[in-house]
Amino acid sequence: MEEGSDVGLSRIPEAVMTYEQVLLSQINHCAKLSGLIIKAGTQTIHRDLDIVVCVNSLQSLLPIELRKKLEERINWFKRWIFERANRYECFRNKTCGKSSEEFKKFKAMVDEIANEASEQFPGYSHIINGFISFLLWPYEVQETFNVVSAWQFKLTLIVDLLAEEGIIGLKQPTLFVGGVKNVPK
Repeated sequence: MEEGSDVGLSRIPEAVMTYEQVLLSQINHCAKLSGLIIKAGTQTIHRDLDIVVCVNSLQSLLPIELRKKLEERINWFKRWIFERANRYECFRNKTCGKSSEEFKKFKAMVDEIANEASEQFPGYSHIINGFISFLLWPYEVQETFNVVSAWQFKLTLIVDLLAEEGIIGLKQPTLFVGGVKNVPK
């Protein structure tokens, strides 16, 4: 610091951003990252780690009660998926994906479970397939699509939970058919 400079700290009388704005900003950032799997020529740039960090950061911003509810919800979906996967011999024997024939069985198992999940949970049908693949994938290294889908699923659960709790949502009611509410004639 230079001599004679009068730099000091001052207290801001009110928050520059509300808690809701911080959450929405983080959700927006995570949503953008969930679409970034860039292929350039023969090189592929994956942003799967970025979305993992982003969604974990969002989760850490939640009050502890909501974090517990989120974990309960995620664990419920995991149990539901594993119960269905246990019907398949290749999953029980841990042979799914070991050979090309077994890999076909793995894909068929994931597709069947995803179809059942899409019927039971239609609001998640666009991402449930990747989440199922992520959970049941037999290899150490995950495919980027599965990682991104799994964290998109978690992000969706967080947004749904925040909306259910009334923390985020529309500021005004939606438009009514036939006109707009509270507009002078």
